[in-house]
Amino acid sequence: GVLAGCGVRDERLFKILIERFEEDLDDAGLDLGTYGDPRALENIVLAFDEFELADDGDPAFANGMLVDLRESIEELGGKLTIEQEAKFEIAMQPAIEQRDLAASMPATHRQRPGRNEVCWCGSTRKYKKCHLETDELNALKN
Repeated sequence: GVLAGCGVRDERLFKILIERFEEDLDDAGLDLGTYGDPRALENIVLAFDEFELADDGDPAFANGMLVDLRESIEELGGKLTIEQEAKFEIAMQPAIEQRDLAASMPATHRQRPGRNEVCWCGSTRKYKKCHLETDELNALKN
């Protein structure tokens, strides 16, 4: 996983990442996206399509793997189909309702999360992929 983000390109590493992804989706999907080889796109899209939505607990956490798979698809230059977008929206529905509620509440001072923590906006994406750049630009303006 660490080597995936180091810019090292080696067929053996790609094979290990694919094998790891097929054995256990946790983090492996993000590693494939970070590695950046578009050949992995087919595997990730298939995993997205086969992902069984959880209907218990907080969907943002129960279906968090879907968020990671979507992020990896986009990192590799792919785009979700209309059906996949619908599946994602259904999976995140309660999270969206919570975000809408938070948006209607008065603004309060919030502490910025760490780069790899979940974004403060409720999107379930990592802060570095969501609002880090916007927050840094706003801080420069102020």
